[in-house]
Amino acid sequence: MTLMIDPDRALLDNSVWFSRLESMALTEVSGVDNKRFLQGQLSCNVLKLDHTHSLRGALCNLKGRVIADVRLLQVADTVLMLSRVDLQEKIVGTLNKYRVFFKTALADVNTKYSVFGIGGVGIEAVVSGLGINLPQDSDHCSCHQDVVFIKMPATTIFNVPRFLVVCACDSEQAVVLSQHLQHALVEVPDILWSLADIRTGQAHPDLSQSELFTPQLLNYDINGVIDFKKGCYTGQEIVARMFYKADAKRRLYYSSTVHGVGNSGNGDSDAASEDVVATVKFSDGTHESLMIFNCEQAALMQSVRELI
Repeated sequence: MTLMIDPDRALLDNSVWFSRLESMALTEVSGVDNKRFLQGQLSCNVLKLDHTHSLRGALCNLKGRVIADVRLLQVADTVLMLSRVDLQEKIVGTLNKYRVFFKTALADVNTKYSVFGIGGVGIEAVVSGLGINLPQDSDHCSCHQDVVFIKMPATTIFNVPRFLVVCACDSEQAVVLSQHLQHALVEVPDILWSLADIRTGQAHPDLSQSELFTPQLLNYDINGVIDFKKGCYTGQEIVARMFYKADAKRRLYYSSTVHGVGNSGNGDSDAASEDVVATVKFSDGTHESLMIFNCEQAALMQSVRELI
């Protein structure tokens, strides 16, 4: 996935901002068996999901390859599943194969909710002025007038606070609150949200990359996407075997280059195109990327950093 932008990337660090996340889709998983059903399909422990905690998980195929990554949040008794919009149909089609024995239903609810991101140094002060208390810990949630706020993870590469916001479109209070938020902040293109994902190591394979990567290659086994204590789910045996039986020889890294993806001009060698999970290319020729490298090779490369 390669994206190209001209906007000032410094906006992420030097302003308080919001971004309309039109590349995200929402699927509603309802019914009394919704959590039990998802527990057998996703890599996260869905039983830990509640109104104050969001979960990241992976939907894998039988060979342990990642079909898609998702984020779950709970609204009343319903589970909302966030994913890339280009993968929503494939995700629903895959899950429907296993749904027959469960009292649950899946529905596209993109018209019922709006999704946007907010962030920047000082975002908490701005939002608290509207009477909103934001969650303090990564992946925690807070709800205010039918608007859910989710704290995004940070790394040493990018530790600017940012929050995913899910707003119910049929709630007048939620719509008004959403409008107040957006009026108080600077709008930035959603590609800058993608850049922040790259800087924080959140890999979101697109449709063309679906079923190409193992969770280990995307660092899902070490960044909380995989729960190794939860029990069985589709692909679980292979995912667990890779984690427990052998040390990873290849991992996901952050790369910042000025001469093209995988080449910093300092003797760093090019990576294969299939090892580029996501990259943002700027008009000045620089790239920021999530790339898969041999761990020993990455340790010697000046343009590559671990995602910690």
